Amino acid sequence: MIITKEIEINGKTFKKTYSSKGFYIIQNETGHKYQQAVDVLDAPYTYTETDEISPYAEELAKRILTGTDVQRALYHATEMNFKDLIKLIQERMPDVDIKGLAIEFEANQFYRGATFNDIPLFDTIGALLGYTPDDIDYLFEYKELPLKGNE
Repeated sequence: MIITKEIEINGKTFKKTYSSKGFYIIQNETGHKYQQAVDVLDAPYTYTETDEISPYAEELAKRILTGTDVQRALYHATEMNFKDLIKLIQERMPDVDIKGLAIEFEANQFYRGATFNDIPLFDTIGALLGYTPDDIDYLFEYKELPLKGNE
């Protein structure tokens, strides 16, 4: 899915366009391929997602955090631990195999690109907690989640 959002650079507002799945995007007007594009707000460009994953997305998917790193970041940002998270998932996503998910949470290492039952693990749980894929990328880059709510 193509994502476009406003960003600020040196006090000026631009629009950033990228693939939520980490694929390259093609600028329809020129045919140029990008990992992400930053344009002025009124730029007439449109983009199409390819099925070719970008090297940045591949590298990010391979990033690893320890279970302690993930649980520490989760607790710092939400005051939840894995047991609390499992309860929340069980309430909001009743079709999820909770026992299988609990086993996944016992892992010593977590990969950014991890899936559970063909579902992107971190993006799905992140969305449940109000985090975007960019926020989850931030977690794997800095070992912390952005604070939400009353920061």
